[in-house]
Amino acid sequence: MISNRLDKTPYFITLAILIVLGMSSCSTKKNTTLSRSYHNLTARYNVYFNAKEALKAGEKNIETSHKDNYTNILPMFAYSDKAACSAASGNMQRAIDKSNKLIKEHSITVKPKFKNMELSEDQKKFYAKRDFCNWVDDAYLILGKANLMKHDFFAANKNFETVANEFKNAGLRIPARLWQARTKTEEGQTDDAIEILDKLAEEPKFPEEYRQELAAVYANAYIKAGNYKEAILRLEETLKLTKKKSSKQRYNYILAQLYQVSGDNSKAQELFTNLLKMGLPYQMAFNAKINLATSFQSGSSDDIKKMLNKLLRDSKNKEFKDQIYYALANLYYKDNNIDKALETYKLSLSTNAGNLYQKSMSFLAIGDIYYDRKQYINSQPYYDSCVTLIDESVRGYQALVTKSKNLNELAKSYVIVQTQDSLQRMAKMSPSERNAIIDKAIKTITDKEAEDERLQLEATKFASLNQPLNSIDDQNSNKWYFYNTSLVSLGKIEFLKQWGSRKLEDDWRRKNKAMHTVTDEENNEETDSTGAPKKPKLSNKTREYYMQDVPQNDSTLKVSNNKVEPALFNVGTVFMNKIEDYQQAIETFESFVKRFPQSDNIATAYYNLYTLYHQLQNQAKADIYKNLIITNYSSSKYAQAIINPNFFRDIKARESKIESIFKKAYRAYFQENFNDALTAVAEAEKDYPDCETMPKFQFIKAMSNGRLTSASQMQTELKTFIEKYPKSESVELAKRIIDFINDQKQNGVDANVPLSQLMKDSSSVTAKTIAQQKKDDKPLYTYQENAPHYFVISADADAVKISRIKFNTINYNLEYFSNFPFDVTERTLGKKYNLVVIKPFSDEHQALSYYDLTTISDELFDGVDKSKTEQFIISESNFEILQKEFQLDKYLEFFYQNYIK
Repeated sequence: MISNRLDKTPYFITLAILIVLGMSSCSTKKNTTLSRSYHNLTARYNVYFNAKEALKAGEKNIETSHKDNYTNILPMFAYSDKAACSAASGNMQRAIDKSNKLIKEHSITVKPKFKNMELSEDQKKFYAKRDFCNWVDDAYLILGKANLMKHDFFAANKNFETVANEFKNAGLRIPARLWQARTKTEEGQTDDAIEILDKLAEEPKFPEEYRQELAAVYANAYIKAGNYKEAILRLEETLKLTKKKSSKQRYNYILAQLYQVSGDNSKAQELFTNLLKMGLPYQMAFNAKINLATSFQSGSSDDIKKMLNKLLRDSKNKEFKDQIYYALANLYYKDNNIDKALETYKLSLSTNAGNLYQKSMSFLAIGDIYYDRKQYINSQPYYDSCVTLIDESVRGYQALVTKSKNLNELAKSYVIVQTQDSLQRMAKMSPSERNAIIDKAIKTITDKEAEDERLQLEATKFASLNQPLNSIDDQNSNKWYFYNTSLVSLGKIEFLKQWGSRKLEDDWRRKNKAMHTVTDEENNEETDSTGAPKKPKLSNKTREYYMQDVPQNDSTLKVSNNKVEPALFNVGTVFMNKIEDYQQAIETFESFVKRFPQSDNIATAYYNLYTLYHQLQNQAKADIYKNLIITNYSSSKYAQAIINPNFFRDIKARESKIESIFKKAYRAYFQENFNDALTAVAEAEKDYPDCETMPKFQFIKAMSNGRLTSASQMQTELKTFIEKYPKSESVELAKRIIDFINDQKQNGVDANVPLSQLMKDSSSVTAKTIAQQKKDDKPLYTYQENAPHYFVISADADAVKISRIKFNTINYNLEYFSNFPFDVTERTLGKKYNLVVIKPFSDEHQALSYYDLTTISDELFDGVDKSKTEQFIISESNFEILQKEFQLDKYLEFFYQNYIK
């Protein structure tokens, strides 16, 4: 298409003219046939050609550098791989430099002069052109592509917008919009990308030559958005229009993956089977075989098992044995041969050579089997290990984290109960029985040390990765705790978390034993925290070592039982509320009430048993505990709940009402309706004076009064607030405001004015101070009080999942500001930061109100590390500067000086 847009002047004639006339035609200030011919010729054959070649070389580098990760859905386009794009940064920069040179040196924007006053239609169309050098729009398109592949999405969007909006008749509008949609998709703005594509698809004369690209970009946007159903439809359309063999293979593989993650394993199985007939590259073929086994749905799996066993015997697949065993285990599991599946999943772990994703999946599969068998303590280490390895983008990640946390809580209490019960059983043994067990334990340790020493000598550099996790026997709850393999496994997990893999030797805790000084030894040998002499450390090869925790009298037995009581109660609570295994919960609580009838938690245990039996529709048993509560604990909330079925519902209704009033106060403060905010606070003070939300109400009250009266009044109320609620999360902000008011008093600003006026006055003072300090510095940002503002959350790109913050923010706005048409978008700031941008705010004050409110609620940061984020407001024009400069620290300094002070 581009070749059809060459200037009509023949090349050799133009060249001859230029040679004769020399440099007289070089100026872009003239718009004549000669000047246009010169700039079109040199722009195309000198600059544009080099830019295009640099872009092509860069794209080839990206394709070569990209390595597919078959554990995830393959990317539609290689430029999605940021690491691969970095390999082409030199090529892309050359393409950018050449394109900028073309625009700078060959752009002709001055209008041509016509002798005739009456212009023909062609002349009018020609006269209306934005630029009279035919290659400027192509240069902008290359600029956009190169910036996209450098992952500079802000610049790329601007480049594509320029082509689409300012060169409408040049024939590049469609490709520019398609590339803009690609950019929006990579930026995470999939809704914007799909909107662009929808508009293109609705065009009545959409060029057929772009149909395949449109479908492919559509599919990519829907994949990134997680809408796999729509992505499948678009990808199937793409395949019908795709002719290139490698592209057809790739798209078919992605389509099979999409069916797989959508749960349509029969369709995935069909596609993977067909793929293996397409002459795939080795790695793709290998993974297609693995996924064929994973997606196996029904019928005989014998042929697939034979295929996998053949792969195991192939020496080329040595480093992929973990994946093959995992696929094989999946087949055993689907055949309901659970024991064989468990054994094979463990083989997948033992042959893992560093594939952390596969390792996490094997951990998860083993954990699921134990969990389904109700062997919760056995499942815990596997879920815990899985969570430490698995990526947050994996579907069901949050549910898995929750399950792991629940099991960790269960295991922590379970270990206390089992350990103390084992020690109490040991206390009841005869000395000869105890000594026999201890001597056996010492021999086990001695033998293990000898074996470890042998293994240490034979270990390879991958030994730590290749060691299988020991199986955990759940039928050992009555064994002494040193022989309880469940407890030993849990101990190993905790040890490895804290210390990693350590050789058994003196001073094993020290990474640098040379730094072990005499002072350390002296400090270790003197006294404990009470001032009493420290007990000498005992060797684990002595009987005394094993006897030191055995309760041998009434006082030590009481200490042991004091550990068991809360732990056993918590085990029952976790079974009931978090794991929801009601039978296990009943057994645990019944054991608790039998062992600790005088416990402070006995009424709660009775109520839990009443609830559990009622849940299981065993009314006879439920009535036993109902009568115990009404008889023995008639004044408790549990008795009230039994007598009045709506008791807890009434409590919930009360909490909902309090929340409703708080939202009312919250919104009113944001809208600067401070009297309405105070009215809402007064309602809460009257009806719910002891509610847990009262500190937040009082903070809004202090702020609203300060905005209505004076800064001094606010200062007084905030001091009272801090004294009354020293542990409130709003205390830090209150202290900052008090410090600010004090600073302004010292600067001679009248604090007996409303806070908003004080901030205005201090802004001018601060501006003058900064101006005096930096007379010679040209300010990067300008303070614009009444300009439209954004609220921005910046996050460390490597440490925080920005999509989670965006999700939280959208929910937060729906909850509190449903009447405000806030737009919440994701942005990038260089390679280091991701941003969530909330807009529009009419001015600084509205944005600051929103900023203030976020400080008394952590809802925006649920599920992320808030310490890796920053929050600020910024004017529209300053935001554009920030997007160009990438210097977040400089803006934050400006923000705190001019807005927060």
